[in-house]
Amino acid sequence: MDPFEQFKSDWKNQDEAANVDLEYLKNKAHAEIKRQQRKLIFANLFTSVAFAAVFIVLAWIWTSMPERSTYFYISLIAMSVLLLITLIGIWAGVQFKNENAYQSPKAYVNQHLKKLKIRKFMLEKFMPVYLVLLLGTFYLYYADILSGASPRFILSAYGMTTAYFAIMYAFSRKKLHKKLKEIETLRAKLHRWRQELD
Repeated sequence: MDPFEQFKSDWKNQDEAANVDLEYLKNKAHAEIKRQQRKLIFANLFTSVAFAAVFIVLAWIWTSMPERSTYFYISLIAMSVLLLITLIGIWAGVQFKNENAYQSPKAYVNQHLKKLKIRKFMLEKFMPVYLVLLLGTFYLYYADILSGASPRFILSAYGMTTAYFAIMYAFSRKKLHKKLKEIETLRAKLHRWRQELD
């Protein structure tokens, strides 16, 4: 075979390999989206049930302790608002539309990129701020509840709560990094898919 024919043959094989690679990428991304969606829905359902229980406890605390200070009511309201914002944020990262990846691929890719961006924001930016604000609501709650306690008890309550939040954050970092890595890997696949569509 002459060099030109060999070059043409290699070129055709390269295009076919790229198409196979792109098909593999699409299938892999689609399967990963489905897997992550299932996991996310179950995790969000569990979180929603847990938060519903917390809302019930907060309502019980509110009604069982009448005539408290402003700190008490501000802490319960702030905690409720934080939980509500968190619920809205975690459910905003779920893709509810059942779009077909092969009938409208560009809309499919763009919609999932948008949802991944929300999920990344919730994990990377919102959760650390959420923990600090939640800790602040506990401080306000303690300012009312512990108003007649000894300084040693007050200091130990604040210290133990702060330590608990710090430990929770430290242990959640590994899981957080794993989830962020999964999101970034999927985003890279979807960006490549979108580039092929443009």
